[in-house]
Amino acid sequence: MGSANAHHHVANEVRMKRTQHAGAFLIVEGHDDSRLYKRFVDPQQCHIVVALGKQTVVAGMDVLERDTFDGALGLVDCDFDFLDGRCPLSTNIIRGDSHDLETMLIRSGALEAVLHELGSPEKLERFEQASGASPRNWLIECARPLGYLRWNSLRMGWNLTFEGLQFSKFIDPRSLRLNHDALVSENRNHSHAWGISEEQLEAAAWPDMQDHDPWHVCCGHDMTELLRLALRRVWGSNDRLTTDLVERELRLAYGSEQFNRSFIFDVIREWEGRTGFHVLPRARADIPSDLG
Repeated sequence: MGSANAHHHVANEVRMKRTQHAGAFLIVEGHDDSRLYKRFVDPQQCHIVVALGKQTVVAGMDVLERDTFDGALGLVDCDFDFLDGRCPLSTNIIRGDSHDLETMLIRSGALEAVLHELGSPEKLERFEQASGASPRNWLIECARPLGYLRWNSLRMGWNLTFEGLQFSKFIDPRSLRLNHDALVSENRNHSHAWGISEEQLEAAAWPDMQDHDPWHVCCGHDMTELLRLALRRVWGSNDRLTTDLVERELRLAYGSEQFNRSFIFDVIREWEGRTGFHVLPRARADIPSDLG
């Protein structure tokens, strides 16, 4: 939602729905969030509103709070907030405990379910023996320099472009080895960042201190694109696999067992206890069963 008044549109939508719904409202960033969380919320107690953007969620919640509107809860991606030391501006806004929705899914058992569904056990075993890395660790190690580049691009005002970046130009299609030089060169060329040296980009992608939590450094869409690339041939044999399909499979594989143990579940329960509104079914046992 590109309009400067998008947050007012979201706030007005919530206000209008209040005339027919006395319960809670969960305001989320996008349709993928809505598709996932609608499986876990109590539809009688909570309505989901899609804001189409993190800043729209935050600004919309600010409008509602200034109007002393009760029962609205915003749910946003953490992005690089944790690395930058930024705290939520409201007790009615929840952030996940990793970079975004997709990292949360890959961090969970949903990854193993997708590998079982779309991968080959024999190919996965050969990869792990040859590389000495699990699929999850490989995803982290390849996505981490991209995450650092994204973060440092924001911090330095470089305006690097990641949309449309061709991962196959720096990931070997047979071994899945990451080529450091090719990653830097491809990103520089793709971004037309001629004023930034390759040495600067390399230092940004592989900083001397890499003690940050990788689940806050890595971007979920980078990880799902890497997962698609690996499943095409090395871990599986589906050349027609798309990133959208991979992300859909991860959402479907993320069921009640994982959600019940999540940070977001616990924080929503705390918010419910504090406000008296209900987003989730009253008891853990009432959470809808996993979808196939």
